[in-house]
Order: sequence, then structure tokens, then C-alpha cells
Amino acid sequence: MISRIRNLCLILTLIFASCEQSDEYIDSTSTRSDAVEMDFSFSIQSLIINDVEHVPMSHTRADNDDEVAISNWYRVLILKKIDSKWILDQILDNKLEPEKDNTGLYPASFATSLMNFTAILRPGEYQMTIFTGAKSMNWNNTQLVAGNILQDLNIEGSQPAYACTYRIIDGSYLNAGSRGLEEEIFSGTKRFIVEKTEDLHSKWKIVVFDSESEELEESEVENLHIPLERRVSKLRILLRNELDPGVTQTFFPDYESGNGISADIRIDGDQQFCYGLDIFGNPCYDANITIKNLKYGVFTWKGYQVGSDNKEYLVPMRTGSRQLSAFYFMEPGVDLSVIISDVSVTVEPTMPKFVYRQDVPPIVLKNNYITGIGFKPEGTTSYEQDEYGNNITCLGLKLITTDGINPEDLSGIFPYNHEYRPN
Repeated sequence: MISRIRNLCLILTLIFASCEQSDEYIDSTSTRSDAVEMDFSFSIQSLIINDVEHVPMSHTRADNDDEVAISNWYRVLILKKIDSKWILDQILDNKLEPEKDNTGLYPASFATSLMNFTAILRPGEYQMTIFTGAKSMNWNNTQLVAGNILQDLNIEGSQPAYACTYRIIDGSYLNAGSRGLEEEIFSGTKRFIVEKTEDLHSKWKIVVFDSESEELEESEVENLHIPLERRVSKLRILLRNELDPGVTQTFFPDYESGNGISADIRIDGDQQFCYGLDIFGNPCYDANITIKNLKYGVFTWKGYQVGSDNKEYLVPMRTGSRQLSAFYFMEPGVDLSVIISDVSVTVEPTMPKFVYRQDVPPIVLKNNYITGIGFKPEGTTSYEQDEYGNNITCLGLKLITTDGINPEDLSGIFPYNHEYRPN
């Protein structure tokens, strides 16, 4: 069954000032006579078609109040093509809502202009790429400097430079020191040309390249529309309030700060995780860095939540300082087989923790998908030592399965944004 991904649409309204001359070199300064001042306004929309199998990334709530959860900061890369080289013209950082700083929960139907910013461009061919969640990613590529060549098409096999990758998780969170991505990331790109016209009233026009054919479209545009697509897969580990006969151990649903769930994730086979996103917003790999292992880390909401199967679960949350590390850059069309292991559920260092030290049979991560599995108390007790040699009581976790072996698919038990707004 075909699944169409959720899109965010960035509508850019461009207003041009008249200019005098053309040049082939980048010099985006307002003092040049041929500089084009472009005022951008944009809105967020969502084009959702729920033709899905088990893709709750596009799941619609019963009250039809589907929402997109992205943080306030976004980044724009503007590249100019000169002599078949893509050269970084400028980087723009801005906020969806200037008066706010933190992660927002933006309704899918949100279509009101939020803010304006201005960019200075000159005649020539450009490619503009938008990245949401800019502050949730690591922008450590030192080549991202205006004037640098980021792809040379004269060189056979040349690949675009990477733009961003996973952040290193802060020391105060689960899985500190490892790679992590705390929010879903959307990106999109558009290629266009700024050129003169003979029109006395509007001396400048934009001609856009067709995204499929890479050929110039016939019509000129005043509004440049850039659809943003989800670039990640999401993993959700749930804790079910279900006890087999004779089991008395339970999770800690009433603990104010929630239960912390952590796990190791490794590739099953010869594939690898994407390194990050390239300058055109596409998931990419690094020839020198192979990522075969990543981490999972979340905290749960206080109290059980009732899923669509009418069973109770502790569900991951994302609010305030409680970060998720549950998203993974994923190439569209790729099924990534992974193995989850070393699952731990912790509350306080002095309290017992739940553990699952086996390998979960392989599951699949996909771009724009949620993959969900679950555990329940097993009823066993063992002991481990912490880094200081202290004994820790470990209570066993039992994988929720369909046949005693393979994990039950819990992908659609909750809406995709349930981490941000529980029942």
C-alpha cells in the first residue's frame, strides 16, 4: 500500500528591489547595485493523506487534531551555482515565532504567516534548503562558510557536502556522550534562477526548476513553494501494565519524573545508519565514518496511558528538560534491519531497575515510520554492580510478542505525537 508522507510547506513570498547590472561572482552585500533584496514570509501546512498500513507518523487523532512537533529554530542554506560548482552563498538562522525559544507543538492546519526575514541575493542560479530543528542537530562541518565550494559537478562522482549530523547527548541525560536526535527533522530544497525582465514595473523574476525533471519550468513565479519532508524514523518502546499469573512486580507509574528507558541499537547485517543530512536536505553517509550502533533514551509520562488496544502503557514524553533520543536519520525507501539490546528502565540510582539483557529479534526502521515494541514485568530478580561496586537489584523485563519470539507491532497504539501531548 502506498503511503504518502506528511509534508510541511514553506511558502516564501519574494519582493524584489530593482537592480542595475549582472555579475557571475558571489558578493551578497546590499551596497552592490545589482543586489536583490528578498523579503520572505512563510507558513506551515501539512498535506496528509492517511493511505497507510502501519505508519502512525501520519496517524490522525480521533478528534482530527493532528499536529506537528518541531522546535522553533530553523536554518536556511542558500547555495549559488557558478562554473558547475555549488558554492555556499549564505546561512540564515531564524525562528518560527520570534518571541519564543523552546520547542513548539505546531498544528498541522497552521497556515498563518509567522514572521519575516530578508535575504540579499544577486542574479544567478540558486538552491535553497530549509532545515527544521536546527538546534537539535550538530553543524560541525567546518566547510559551511560563505564562499566555500560544497559540491563540484566538474568532478565525476562528486557528492554534496554534509550539512548536519547527530548531536552528542548532554551529560545530564540518558546515554550521555553518545549520538542522539531529540526531535523529528524536516527538510526541503528548491532550485531557481533570479534574472532580469523587460517589465518596467517588476525588473526581476524567479524561474524555478521542476523537482522531478531538473528542467526549468516555463512559468515565472512570485511565490516560491518549498515542501518539507520528514527525514527520520522514530522508535517507540512502551511499558505495558500487564502481569502474567504469579508476577507481582510492577513499573513505577506514579513517579513524578517518569521512568527512564534506555537501550542499545545495532545494525543487523551490512547496512549502516545515515550520518546526517547533506546541503540539499537529503539523508547522507560519510565515507570515513560508519555508524553501526546508536542509542535509544527517553523518559515516560507520569501515569499510565490507555492505547487503542485498551491496554495501559507508560509512554515516552518530550517536554521541558526531558529530552527524547528516539529519532534516526533515514534514507527514503530503505528498510533498515536493527537489533535492540540491553534495555533498562530506571527511576533512581538507589531503586531497583528493570532490565532486558537479551537481543530483541530484528525489527525494521523506515523513513517516516514509527516502529513500536513493548515490554512488561517478567517476575525475575538478579543483581548487577554499578561503577562503584554497589549491588543493584535488577527486575526482569519480558518482551511482548505475537508468537513467543517475535515482538508484537505496537506502532499504531498511540498517535505519532503522543510524546508531546498524552491523553
